[in-house]
Amino acid sequence: MLNVEFVRTGVPGLDEILGGGVIRGSSILLVGPAGTMKHRIGFQFLREGLLSGERAIYVSAIHTLTDVEFLMKINLEFDVDPYVKGGGRFAFVDAYDLLTSSLGNLSKLLKTFVVMVNNMLKAESSRSVISLTPMLNIITDDSAIARFSLLGTRFGRQRRSTTLLILDEKAQNQQAETFLKSMCDYVLVTSHSDGATKIKVHKSPITCSQEWHTLIVKPKGVKVIKPP
Repeated sequence: MLNVEFVRTGVPGLDEILGGGVIRGSSILLVGPAGTMKHRIGFQFLREGLLSGERAIYVSAIHTLTDVEFLMKINLEFDVDPYVKGGGRFAFVDAYDLLTSSLGNLSKLLKTFVVMVNNMLKAESSRSVISLTPMLNIITDDSAIARFSLLGTRFGRQRRSTTLLILDEKAQNQQAETFLKSMCDYVLVTSHSDGATKIKVHKSPITCSQEWHTLIVKPKGVKVIKPP
């Protein structure tokens, strides 16, 4: 009998929409305009894993580790520092220097991707968050984007590490965005309309509601509210 394990996202109300969480080892694309709480959701996803005893990793070309520590403390009332120093259950990969040093050389760029994935393997994380937008703006080769994305999601499936990819809508080549939506198991879309930030499930391996739901800010993170 097939045993499917679900993991909690750490966002109150979102797991209920998804039918109990997301499947362990799956890939989730979180896409929407800038300023629609995507990174806050990503940090809550990481926090949930750490509080559950898991290992987690965050890969970004826009944030530093100091940024992450500050943002999680100010927005989630969560101190990640003990998880960085106390046994290394939280790992951070600064992708900016790795990527910019490889620009213009596809072969070197692909080797850089392998280094990044190896860093993820060393972390032995069961949750990964990858902030893609600045990376895809740095990488202009479509085939390199596709290979990097495949490496990241295959890593997750093989290691049963649940991977959340964060992407700003229309901030990169539209073909790359379409490819990512097709490749990922889940696609969650955010928007801002009528003075509110909203989220909906655009794609899921299991049947669930595809209605828009409102996101509200609480002291320890965002929460999903059902439509009236």
